[in-house]
Parts: sequence; structure tokens; C-alpha cells
Amino acid sequence: MSRSGFKLAPEMSFGPVSLRVKDLSSMLLFYEKELGLTAVRRDGDVVELSPSEGRLPILVLKHIPDLEKAPEASAGLYHYALLLPDRRSLAAAYLTIGNAGVVFDGYADHLVSEALYLNDPEGNGIEIYADRPSSKWKFDEDGQVDMSTQPLDIDSLLKEVAGVPQDSLKALPEETRVGHIHLKVTDLQRSLSFYRTVLGLDLMRYYGSAAFLSVGRYHHHIGMNTWEA
Repeated sequence: MSRSGFKLAPEMSFGPVSLRVKDLSSMLLFYEKELGLTAVRRDGDVVELSPSEGRLPILVLKHIPDLEKAPEASAGLYHYALLLPDRRSLAAAYLTIGNAGVVFDGYADHLVSEALYLNDPEGNGIEIYADRPSSKWKFDEDGQVDMSTQPLDIDSLLKEVAGVPQDSLKALPEETRVGHIHLKVTDLQRSLSFYRTVLGLDLMRYYGSAAFLSVGRYHHHIGMNTWEA
């Protein structure tokens, strides 16, 4: 519990991720053509993107033409993560996004989830992932969830869509939502103190240079690391 007694609700969910962008045209081309998102609202230099018409936005792009790139070691976004409803959707994303010419930066089996990693044209990190059933997650005696970074079994993943015409698959289904945010921080202990004592998040895993926190015993809603500090 935070010192103020404040505690986020277990059913907490994220609103849209908001990104400041320098080249709005190239970013829209990427998110609409390669990831299949739909621009559902545009107000001047702000564009809201959703998995489909009639759904709430999951991404907001704010055009700032004179935007300067942040220093490499500064605090900020490491990646934002889009949660898909199931493993079949992850297989569809792998095929559809790859067939659009996007080069993935990596793939991982985190035990609690399976994930694809990529960057948008301005270097913002994106994780696209599907959770394993929470009944299969393992916790140690301190209540920390067992997470790791292991190779993703691509062959097993693709069996989820075996025989399905590829032109019927979607990169991001309409149920796609923001699942978690991973931050670059300059002082891990200070950041941990804020999220635990002020916002009341629970520490779900600690690795010395990285930590993962959540509410409701989710594996993590917020990740943070000092890998680039």
C-alpha cells in the first residue's frame, strides 16, 4: 500500500499511448499500412489510431516538426506493449507484419507471455505479445513471478494458423489493447520507490538493473530498466 493509502484498482487498464513525432506522414504510413491501425480521429496535428473503426484509440501521434531526439541515456520510453487476445493472433501478427516488409528486432518467450519486438520509423520500441494463461504462471515464495527471456518457438507459433489463408489474417485484431509500458530510468531505486509508495504498485520481479510492477498480480503493467543509463 502506498504511504498515502492510494491503491490502483486491480482491473486497471491503459488508455492510448501518446507519442510525439517529427515526421507524421512516415509514422502514419507505418502504423496504418504495416500495422493495420485505423486513424479514427484527426484534430490538427494530433491523430488517434485504433485497431478498427468504432474502437477506442490505442495510440495518439502528436506532430512536432522541430522535435529533437532525446539523448541516448535519458529517461523515457523503452517500449510500449500491445497485448493480443491469444496465441493465434500473435501468429497472425508475425506473418502479416513480416509480409509487409517490417523487420523484427527480436522474439522472446518470457514464460508468462510470448512476444515480438520491433521499432517504428522514429525508433520507438514496440512489443506485440500474447499472454499465456495466468494459471500457468509460476510464483516463488516471495510472490515474485517467474519471467525469463528465452527463444521464441516460431515453428510452434505458426502451427496456430496452419492452413489459414494469409490474406485473411490481421496484423492487430480489434481486441488489441495496451498491455504494459516499459521505461528507461536513470535511478532504478528512486523510480521503484515512486511507483510502489505513491501509486501502490506491487513489485512482481526484480533483477538488479530492471524491475517489473503491477496491480492485481498481473506479471507487469510497468517495466523499468537502467540498461542504457
